[in-house]
Amino acid sequence: MKIIDKAHIYIAEINGKELTVYLKGADNQIEKLQSNITLTELYNQLPLQDFMRIGRSYVIHRKAIEGYTHSKILIKDLKMKIPVSALDYQELLSFINQPE
Repeated sequence: MKIIDKAHIYIAEINGKELTVYLKGADNQIEKLQSNITLTELYNQLPLQDFMRIGRSYVIHRKAIEGYTHSKILIKDLKMKIPVSALDYQELLSFINQPE
């Protein structure tokens, strides 16, 4: 078992019942961990000013966002594209524009 430092969580995604958490360390390396908790359980433990839930499958840290469109968020360092619904897009704009 490894204790996850919430400050290092970059993005988390759920696929079926498997939660994958991407951690970004001080050396800027991305580490990928599997967890048996739910995405909701993880999200409820995170500071909401730094994290946003996207749909049912993703939680992202604001610093992970490289760019976005009406339908996708580009995650830097991973070059991952996350789909965004119309409802999530409006929330995304508010999230990005709030002061840190």
